[in-house]
Amino acid sequence: LVARRIACYKTIGENIEKGERYGFIRFGSRVDVYLPMHAEVKVSIGQKTIGVSTVIANMKQLPDGE
Repeated sequence: LVARRIACYKTIGENIEKGERYGFIRFGSRVDVYLPMHAEVKVSIGQKTIGVSTVIANMKQLPDGE
C-alpha cells in the first residue's frame, strides 16, 4: 500500500555526525542495521527500540592501522 516507508535526508557518501537525524521510518516499518565488526552491540534480537533514546551499539576505538 505505501511504497516509500523510509525517508532519508542524506545521499550516499555524505557524513553523519553523532546524534544527527538523517531520516525516519514511516508507520513503524522494520529496518536492518549493519554495523562494523568492532561495534559493541547493546540491544538483543527482537528487542523493541525507540528512535532517539535506545542505544543500539557503541563504536569501539580501533588502534591505528586497523
